[in-house]
Amino acid sequence: MLRTGVIFAGGESWHEIRNFTIRGLRSFGIGKKAAMEILISEEAEVVVKDIQESLEGNNGIWTVDIYRLSASVVNVIWGIIAGNKLDLDDPIVQNILELDEEIAHILSQHNIYNTFPVLKRWFPKLVKHDVHLKTHAEHHAFMRVGFKS
Repeated sequence: MLRTGVIFAGGESWHEIRNFTIRGLRSFGIGKKAAMEILISEEAEVVVKDIQESLEGNNGIWTVDIYRLSASVVNVIWGIIAGNKLDLDDPIVQNILELDEEIAHILSQHNIYNTFPVLKRWFPKLVKHDVHLKTHAEHHAFMRVGFKS
């Protein structure tokens, strides 16, 4: 049996694969504790500032802005992967967050075409497969543009 790949490799080849993978992940900032801590603390400061502004503007009652909270999480991940931060007030960024929400909603539903995949070819509009594809296409277009900048 040929023992290749990350799981089945052993000895010297396993060490080479491991080192290559770790170098690749570190180039994204993973494993660089200081860089990740800086990104997370910066976003935490933004969230705390938003909470304070919400409390001041609503007589001490905090209104949860779920998009703002999820945007902060996305911003940390985006900072690690792409190396830059997103402007959370940018309409394009707000649109991508709405797309993320829509994708999560589509995937969390127990769509009948997840059980019977052939239905998405026979009845794409009935199972909203066309909406699913459109949402993913828009999301991928944003990712392609985002990684180039």
